Amino acid sequence: MSLAESISGSNKMEYNPGNKMSIVGPEERLKRGIWPRSVPLWMATFYMSLFIIRPWEQIFPSLGDIHFMRIYAVCTMAVVFFSNKKRFQMNFQTLAIILFLFAISFSMVFAWNPSLSWEPFYEYLTLIIFYFILIMVIRTPYDLVFMVTCYIVTTAVYLAKSQMEFFFFGQHRYDPGAGIVRMCGIESTFGGPNSLAMSIVVSLPMLLFLWSIRKELSDTWPASWRRWFPRFLVFYFLLAASSIILTNSRSGMVSFILFIKKTC
Repeated sequence: MSLAESISGSNKMEYNPGNKMSIVGPEERLKRGIWPRSVPLWMATFYMSLFIIRPWEQIFPSLGDIHFMRIYAVCTMAVVFFSNKKRFQMNFQTLAIILFLFAISFSMVFAWNPSLSWEPFYEYLTLIIFYFILIMVIRTPYDLVFMVTCYIVTTAVYLAKSQMEFFFFGQHRYDPGAGIVRMCGIESTFGGPNSLAMSIVVSLPMLLFLWSIRKELSDTWPASWRRWFPRFLVFYFLLAASSIILTNSRSGMVSFILFIKKTC
């Protein structure tokens, strides 16, 4: 079965010999349209966007006062738990993550000062919970590619806003040692120049994946969307490259060069 059939298929899955996943009935996807109809999947996608942009830190500080992120996370977990479309399968990767969580929990409890380890433990715990949400709501290859596409779109919005703040409103971080200004993100947690460059480099393999399946993925899309989707991917690559340069992150630039060299 071709990749187009795998990406554009319906929610019914079967396994072929050789452990290759295929999807039965691509015509059903054509009837349903290009948008997933899973509410838990959409809620998980929006949570991912919130986690990346984190609007309560700089854009809308009032959201932080009401703990909007926590409230939405609890609602998302409740919807996923009570949904009849969730699916959970234990595998080696999930087992490794659970064991790693136990190791971190053990280290936190018996740390010299457990109070200092609570904040990083909480951040990691939120990622673990989101991981389990993802493996429960992503039921088809199309759902996975949809999530990856939304991740790239959200990151593009983040980078575009960061560059706008850098060029038009002077938001930056000054490095007195090197005497340079460095572009930073639009939030405080992961918005440092080095962290921002790292996040951009991490997104490039997913961008390359979307580029490799751009024709199959957009095969059932409207004609105008099919024309603009490759252009958007090129735009994101240029936006990512320029953002890494503006961060003046040496590790980010070296990683970007290694990625290009490996890709070529």
